[in-house]
Amino acid sequence: SAVDNYRMIQEFFGRFPERKGNDFYIASESYGGHYIPHLAKTILNNNTDNAINFRGWLVGNPYVDPFSNDVTMMQTCYMHGLIAMPLYSLWEQSCLDRNNYDNDKCNQLMDKMMGVATEGINLYAVDYPECLEPDSNNNIPQSQKEEDSDEGEQRQAQEGAATNTVASTSTSTSTFVGKNGAVATTSKNSCQQKKRRMSSSQSKQLLNVTSITSPPFLPKEDMYHPCAETHFTIYLNRDDVKEALHVVDTGRYWSVCANNIDYSQEDSDKPQIYLYEELINMGKTSGIDLKMMVFSGDDDSSKLVS
Repeated sequence: SAVDNYRMIQEFFGRFPERKGNDFYIASESYGGHYIPHLAKTILNNNTDNAINFRGWLVGNPYVDPFSNDVTMMQTCYMHGLIAMPLYSLWEQSCLDRNNYDNDKCNQLMDKMMGVATEGINLYAVDYPECLEPDSNNNIPQSQKEEDSDEGEQRQAQEGAATNTVASTSTSTSTFVGKNGAVATTSKNSCQQKKRRMSSSQSKQLLNVTSITSPPFLPKEDMYHPCAETHFTIYLNRDDVKEALHVVDTGRYWSVCANNIDYSQEDSDKPQIYLYEELINMGKTSGIDLKMMVFSGDDDSSKLVS
């Protein structure tokens, strides 16, 4: 992806040479914690003629390390009052040290905490209202509805099977290696599970579309639109929009979060801290006044750097 993006940047400046003199920055969020440093390094290694006036990069709530990502997610949910202290304390006792990580226990506790923390809550905007339009499922193809329905039935059966134990859910796993060589695995809920849990039946009963307003801490000129993602998805799947964007019609439905894309688990689970350190050193030795910004907000629980 870094090579492909670098070629795209070269093509852009080839087509718009009048932009070459501008300071050039790259930015991303979430998995951009992997993409951006790799792209930055590719630019620095290949931009020997300084054709690209590269000045730095920014990442927001980046996914850098699977262990710290999971730890800070649970901490953020707890600090927002979404997880009860007794449950959180059990997790805290066994799951904060990557070198002494109890896989089975921590995975079970994380699944249970995710189950209680995400009812009616958007983990990517914890203090913001949820989209409650009766909508979204009506705009999803029937095949996708059936797939979601099957998963929902399986989850209900799992949750009903054990009331005194931690319920099992369909998860993928992330593996990391501790400093002493110990291998540990953390669980990650699938995209569809998170989407489903983010809007509970209780929250829909208590709220409605007309009652949703921006959070009180936002400046008056800033409006938060909780249904923007739903509307955006509908818009991008319109035939006229796809035609205007020259999208090849494959019959597939575009979505923000797609489970049919297979990312390399090995790449996903590899901590990227070493790459950030490399870039700092490259900036120093190259003589370029390279600016780097890593920003982690307190409202997106899923990708935080610790």
